[in-house]
Amino acid sequence: MASVLSPMYIAETAPSQMRGRMVAINQLTIVIGILVTNLVNYSLRNEGDDAWRWMMGLGAVPSALFLIGVIFLPESPHWLVKAGADEKATENLQRIGGLDMPRIALQPSKDLCRGRAQKQTTKTFLAKRCGLL
Repeated sequence: MASVLSPMYIAETAPSQMRGRMVAINQLTIVIGILVTNLVNYSLRNEGDDAWRWMMGLGAVPSALFLIGVIFLPESPHWLVKAGADEKATENLQRIGGLDMPRIALQPSKDLCRGRAQKQTTKTFLAKRCGLL
């Protein structure tokens, strides 16, 4: 769940200039968590017949902490815009990233949700990037 929902939430809430860095840090924390779990399990391997219970129980601790943390997350601003709650989306973005965040991040979501976003083909995207248009 964390490996799917966390990057999606980060992508919807992070400013575009920080989005890649934040998703990469999220992935790094997942890999470090797997490493720590394997090291703990390796150290518990010879602790008797009930070692598997300790391994299973200690593996549930990070999951429980993630679940508790998710409870306190604000709703996704993109979802709120789609639901028509623009003021709540603005409040959440201000809470996450300061007063300038809604101005930067909310307009693309509004355009996308209200059908005003221009559909862009690969050809037009590359032409704009290369300065042809």
